[in-house]
Amino acid sequence: MEIEFNVKNTDDIFYGEVNSSGMYEKNGVTDALEFDGTVGVIRDISEQKKSREELVRAHDELEIRVAKRTNELVEINKTLKQEIVERKISNKILEEFAFATSHNLKEPLRSISGYFEFLIEDYSGQLGEGARNYIDRIQNRIHKMARLIDDLLEISQPGRHQIKPVRFESIEIIAELAQSMQFSETDSDERGNRIFCDYYNNRIIVAPLPMVLADPLQIRLVFKNLIANGLKFHKPGVSSIVRILADTSETHVQSKIIDNGIGIEKRYWGNIFKSFYQLQNCSGSGVSLALCNKIIERHDGKIWCESESNIGSTFYFTLANSTNDEIK
Repeated sequence: MEIEFNVKNTDDIFYGEVNSSGMYEKNGVTDALEFDGTVGVIRDISEQKKSREELVRAHDELEIRVAKRTNELVEINKTLKQEIVERKISNKILEEFAFATSHNLKEPLRSISGYFEFLIEDYSGQLGEGARNYIDRIQNRIHKMARLIDDLLEISQPGRHQIKPVRFESIEIIAELAQSMQFSETDSDERGNRIFCDYYNNRIIVAPLPMVLADPLQIRLVFKNLIANGLKFHKPGVSSIVRILADTSETHVQSKIIDNGIGIEKRYWGNIFKSFYQLQNCSGSGVSLALCNKIIERHDGKIWCESESNIGSTFYFTLANSTNDEIK
């Protein structure tokens, strides 16, 4: 039993634990036990009492802090969800605007190009060398603008269509792409790699690949752009070699597209996936990698690059493997 004690003439309080028991003595005549008094022990438990109170107080304070922080996190989570919804709506509006604007720009551009063709056909004899040179430059700019519009249309397409994931083998898409690029399958090596070669001895080497869960039409664009870049940006006098491999985990497949091209300096690795970002001395509109990034992000995957100048580049991207029931 705990008892609270006040120390005389002080404000001090201490706590004691009291244990007591009765004392009995046998009666010499009747042999009966008769009560003879009580013995008690008081043990000072003030420090234990103080420690327990501090522990309870600390526990209560911790619960209050946890509850407060939980409420803060709930509010932050609500804000983030709202921002995500607003960003999706904003991106959707931008994609629709880009699609509509690009589509509407194509018609007047075709008209301008047509008028210059009429001008050349009807008045070529009256145009001097300087005038023809200016017309050639204008037509080149028109063709470049047309390509930019096509790229803008292409990059706005993935966000306008719902992902339709199915299980498929990447090798079938790659084989079809290789044929469309005028590559012919030559042979397979002892490791089971399929080898495709074109007239200029450029090669696409594909290792055995696992099945993935994704939208095949959109993933075809990813492979198309990465393979095309690997073949395009090659070193002078050196045949291009693009190798395609994959590693598998419990949930994802990590694909690797390796080339022996001109490489990319490390300071540019974070920028190459931005829309219309172009490296110096590289032709193109800067859309292909941005499109790859957009498609892989929509599949809840990741895409990144490792490269070394004059050695080559390796592009990685992840997709859900075929054992998953859905894209997470």
